[in-house]
Amino acid sequence: MPTPQQRTGVYEKIRHYRATKPLFALDFQNDAEYVGGCIAGGHRYLHINANGDIDPCVFIHYSDSNIRDKTLLEALRSPMLMAYHKGQSFNENMLRPCPMLENPEKLRQMVEESGAHSTDLQSPESTEHLCAKCDRYAEQWKPVADKLCQENRKKKKASENFSA
Repeated sequence: MPTPQQRTGVYEKIRHYRATKPLFALDFQNDAEYVGGCIAGGHRYLHINANGDIDPCVFIHYSDSNIRDKTLLEALRSPMLMAYHKGQSFNENMLRPCPMLENPEKLRQMVEESGAHSTDLQSPESTEHLCAKCDRYAEQWKPVADKLCQENRKKKKASENFSA
């Protein structure tokens, strides 16, 4: 995982490239504003592992559905993916959209309420064990992300006022 300083550096570097190069590079961790928040949980994509378990994300191995037992539409209506749907975008700050990395309390709640289970084929773990590894990261990233978000909003507002 990048430190908050490293993640800020990536954020700034990608935006510099966009401003100076004829391309639109996408930064999975820092560009939720361009895709409406977290894209997982069937919002834009989901993950089906080799066992057929339907996980909300390739990084989040918890499921209450298997493609061998349910249709895709049934899985999208399952308690786990519906919890994702209801929770999205998980945070108003689009630099903090992930229910695991930036809002681990949300993942804990969704798994508990849905009755989902770990689908990690090599190292199954409880949500408490996984999310405990993310709590400190979320705490450290929050003030940095909030500052970047405020600066970004000010820049956008100034740009809108300039062009009006």
